[in-house]
Amino acid sequence: MAVEAWRWTGRRIWGAVLPFVMLVAGFLLMRLGGGNGPLTWGGMVVGAVGAVVVMGFWSDFANSDGAAKVRLSPFAWVVRIVSYLISLGFAFTAVVFLFT
Repeated sequence: MAVEAWRWTGRRIWGAVLPFVMLVAGFLLMRLGGGNGPLTWGGMVVGAVGAVVVMGFWSDFANSDGAAKVRLSPFAWVVRIVSYLISLGFAFTAVVFLFT
């Protein structure tokens, strides 16, 4: 029983943390690339994949029509909104790096 609970919890925690790690890695690679270098492009790809994972992770909690399958706690809603904002911030940063 404890093993199953840990597997479920560990998967959820990793699913929530991995996109943030990818977004931070994307930001850092873009900064280290400094312009149009391969590190910049690699950072854009890593961050974009992280942003897609963020959207996919949180969409698991809703049906296709947007109705909630699971009632999220207020803290989970805050984390969800913050993760969307970080993803949008990454997208904005990637666009700035792309056009400067």
